Amino acid sequence: MSELIKADQKQLLIATLNKRGFILEKKAWQILFNFRMERSGIQDALLGIERNVLRGRQIEPDETSETDLVFHGAYYVAIIECKRTDYTWIFTKSNNSTVNIISHGYGGVKRRPKNLPEFTVVDSNIAVMVEGDGTLRTTNKSSDYAQTSYKEIDDYAYQLLRNLDSRLGITAGHFPEEFNGKSFPPILLTNAKLGVLEFGDSQINDKGDLTDYNNLSEFPFFAYNKQAIMAFDQNNETDFTKTIFIVNIEHLNEFLELYGSMEVSRFQ
Repeated sequence: MSELIKADQKQLLIATLNKRGFILEKKAWQILFNFRMERSGIQDALLGIERNVLRGRQIEPDETSETDLVFHGAYYVAIIECKRTDYTWIFTKSNNSTVNIISHGYGGVKRRPKNLPEFTVVDSNIAVMVEGDGTLRTTNKSSDYAQTSYKEIDDYAYQLLRNLDSRLGITAGHFPEEFNGKSFPPILLTNAKLGVLEFGDSQINDKGDLTDYNNLSEFPFFAYNKQAIMAFDQNNETDFTKTIFIVNIEHLNEFLELYGSMEVSRFQ
């Protein structure tokens, strides 16, 4: 059998494949499977993970939505989107430490604000291109600015929340009975390095420009607060803040341990 590509092109093909999200998704499935199997056995592990779940959207019924992974924990159902990127994701630390857990309980599915010191809460964001040595890659037009993607993170966040709406099936009247009493953490899983930027009001000048910052630290995961109207929102709702958990794939096990232990304590 003749080779489709030359042997010396193998690493080039691998590097190209690694640009696609499905490789990241396969790795995420392996992590989730091993995490569940270690706790409940192989059969339960196979039943506890849904992959490439296709459902009609509730807000726009004529469209469909595919969710990469749905992971069933003991007290939660995680909706997971896997996103590969060449950028480093930097967020600003929020002045509001509230984490808005989406869960089912008295009154149906609701946004339930909680103060969870285990999670750093962030809001505004930017994706910047960073070289391996930590140098910012500048744009082709100017060396005064780093190469950025302004919409990448927010586009992924909205897609994830739409997929959560779809999986819950509230508008269609098909809320799954097995979801009763559980929480539904939306997880944006990525290969991106994650950073949290901290600065004070005095570091913004009269023109509205940032002149300095106090700290930029790498984090394994954090809670990202985002405004979004979803199908389960109550008619009298005034705050539409939802929390998305952004997780670096190398720390997915650590996140699941933390979130799972938090949910266990909630039900005890």
